[in-house]
Amino acid sequence: MLRIGCVCVCLLLAVVTTGATEADLRFGVLIAHHPPGMQYSPSIDWCEEYFAEFAITSCVEQNPRIDLDGNLGERSVWYVLTAWGSEKEWCGVNFGLGAYESDIYYFLDAEPCHPGSVLELSDPGWPGPMRGTTIVCTGDSAWVGNMIPVYCFSGYAYYEGTIPLGENPSLGFGGTGNCESPSRIAPFIQYGAMGVFRDGSSACPTSGGIWGAQPPRASGDRHGRQSPAPVIRAEGVPGPNPRIVYCTPQPSDVTVKVFDVGGRLIDAFEEGHVGTGQHSIPWIRNDAEGELTLPSGVYFLRLEVDGRIGAESRAIMMR
Repeated sequence: MLRIGCVCVCLLLAVVTTGATEADLRFGVLIAHHPPGMQYSPSIDWCEEYFAEFAITSCVEQNPRIDLDGNLGERSVWYVLTAWGSEKEWCGVNFGLGAYESDIYYFLDAEPCHPGSVLELSDPGWPGPMRGTTIVCTGDSAWVGNMIPVYCFSGYAYYEGTIPLGENPSLGFGGTGNCESPSRIAPFIQYGAMGVFRDGSSACPTSGGIWGAQPPRASGDRHGRQSPAPVIRAEGVPGPNPRIVYCTPQPSDVTVKVFDVGGRLIDAFEEGHVGTGQHSIPWIRNDAEGELTLPSGVYFLRLEVDGRIGAESRAIMMR
């Protein structure tokens, strides 16, 4: 396992040798998608069929749920997609499957989706719980676009459960590599999960901000000196009422906004003028009777400082 992991790292850093242009691959996500209406057929090239009839172009179109019954002989097909806030070009992908009960889904086929030639190095037992894979280009081609499938699975759904996407467990990393040599790699900022007879988890891409916002830019003083960007994070064990913690490098007017995975504004905290240092906001999601007013899940936090986007993060909350 360790030897394979070392080879995978070297591949992402060195084997990507195409002449493709450099791309900024930050803020990418990994999506689990089961195309509604797609029926299994042994005569179909699933990667090509996806492009032809079942492509999605937005976050809200993803369907992280399988409802087929394997005991009736119905075979499902689902995909892993890479996505950003805009079109990208990349030449390497590294990801894995997290922990789950392996009997909920029986994998029959698993293969990378790519219009050209690729080299894949996978952990023994892939695909399966806590197993990972690395795929890189070996020719002059590259993945180009957005919401593009990089992997295809087919098999039988048997029991209710969730198959989470995540880092390659043997490497402790998941992300994409650009087409330079040596390749520059960028981690995924969010992972989806495929639900079997239940809803899975959606993942939405960003582009330097919340769904298409421009990357944070540091403000300058009258001498052109740049101010350090503030930082933001969600602190503490995920739970119904997490704390939002942020730091300001200088006195500033601050607003913290909370978005759901669809990019909708659901809460805002007008902090006003705050001093230098660390600040904390309790985010109370319970009403007077103790009931949750918002569902558990993934929420994005945006810090606006003196009228500009200062930093972004995400809070993962559970009941």
